[in-house]
Amino acid sequence: MKRAPQEAYLKKAARPILLRPFPLFTVTLTLLLYALDFLFRWQSGLAELFCLRVELPLAGLLARGVALIPFSLTETCFFAGLILLIVLAFRAFLRLLRLPGRRFRRFLRGVVSLATAVLLGLNLYLFFYQLPQKRPPLAAKLKLSPADLSPRPEELASSAKVLIGEMNELRKDLPEDREGVFRTEKGPYSCFVKSSQAFSQLGSWEPLFSPAVQARPKPLTLSPLLSRMGLAGFYSPFFVEPQVNTQQPKALWASTALHELAHANGYTREDEAEALAFLLGRQHPDAELRYSSRLGALQRLLPALKQSDEVLWQESMSALSPACRRDLAASSAFWQSRQGKLAEKVRDVNDRFLKSQGQSGVAAYSESVRLLHFFIRNKDLPQQPAGGDDKARPKRPVETSPSQTGESNPPQTGESSPTQTGESSEISPAKTSESRSR
Repeated sequence: MKRAPQEAYLKKAARPILLRPFPLFTVTLTLLLYALDFLFRWQSGLAELFCLRVELPLAGLLARGVALIPFSLTETCFFAGLILLIVLAFRAFLRLLRLPGRRFRRFLRGVVSLATAVLLGLNLYLFFYQLPQKRPPLAAKLKLSPADLSPRPEELASSAKVLIGEMNELRKDLPEDREGVFRTEKGPYSCFVKSSQAFSQLGSWEPLFSPAVQARPKPLTLSPLLSRMGLAGFYSPFFVEPQVNTQQPKALWASTALHELAHANGYTREDEAEALAFLLGRQHPDAELRYSSRLGALQRLLPALKQSDEVLWQESMSALSPACRRDLAASSAFWQSRQGKLAEKVRDVNDRFLKSQGQSGVAAYSESVRLLHFFIRNKDLPQQPAGGDDKARPKRPVETSPSQTGESNPPQTGESSPTQTGESSEISPAKTSESRSR
């Protein structure tokens, strides 16, 4: 009777390591996901169906569980994984010294276990990040024409005028520090909890953006390192967890959180996520989030306007209120002070990575201007008033009509000029948008 467990153990030990259930399942899943990735390159409609019926529902389940944890699970697992790897490597080394028999088999078992863990992480990356990139572009879903995606300098200036008017109005009632720069009265947790609800609110108004994954952005303790790397945040597909650098100016916390939240909802292209960060914040009931989303959009819009027509750019800059100009200057100064070899290296790596995913590299962030222009000018997409009432608007069905464009909330400009602000008119948000990535 005592020999049965021993015989079962010997039988299990004699089984080839690579044919054990979990490693075999992981390898099979990896091959299946790569096959789907190849198929979706030619069948974007199937990729959209897969995303809506499989990927987003599973992402929502995982995100709800991870949202219960108040700290960054990605960051915690990174440190825990490093410690565990060191401990296991040291333990394996001692066992090889103390138990010389079957050294090769023990070494092979350790290699297979490590490879299985790596493949498991790769599968999560493929499932929650790479496969959604094969969906049809957002511009195609909105049925935008080439003319809609090629705004003239005058049209960009008009969009900037609308955006600046709304920002000036919002900024009047927002708190600021002793230096006159925006400061939030809420901590990062409160800000990110409110941000996590944005996609659900947008999806209730516009069916195109449903179902929604209510992921919760998390602040990073490694924010100083991210600042040196030139990163405002990143999306962790391993746990469907947006990560935000909280060392950056507080005015950009919500804008970054909304950008990463768009990634969690299957919009993994950088230009789409950047434009959706504005759209998500524009209709949010919280005034601070509405202002942050507009500030992030303006930092993409103004450099494009300056490149196409510097005179119109100067006119737009002069229309900014002194408070908004201080916020832009603080953001530009922050990122410029953190430029260095590390940030340049990370930028190059990010550029190559995005190009490997079929995007145009870091230039994809600037390409968001095309969608931003459409969202700013389109009346049919959901929008909150620029100032005043912070109550959520009643839910209503919305019909998307890309052909109808126009201004919303006419801007109030002419209130300030470069001489009235007390600051130099040479503040260039272009430096900020070029030096940071998300």
